[in-house]
Amino acid sequence: MGLTRQDIVQMAVLLSGCLLVVLNYTLLAPALPVIMREMSVSETEVQWLTSVYAMVEAIVIPMNAFLLGRISVRKLFAGSFVLFAAASLMAAVAPSF
Repeated sequence: MGLTRQDIVQMAVLLSGCLLVVLNYTLLAPALPVIMREMSVSETEVQWLTSVYAMVEAIVIPMNAFLLGRISVRKLFAGSFVLFAAASLMAAVAPSF
């Protein structure tokens, strides 16, 4: 039995979501010196950025597991993706640290 078009689309959406999260975290490390220079902050302050990201991720993952039993996977994924995109956009346009 082969994969249907719907199976392929679902897999592509899930994989793109996973890729975006990993890519966001991976791209943060090389950007730290630029963030330090552009926002005039110390290494310690910038290291908090990675720590806070990891803490938020550690809170959201179990929370999503809890929510899976209460709302559909589609709604949870879409909501999580929208929140992730909004937070990334706010971080990108932030005028200060």
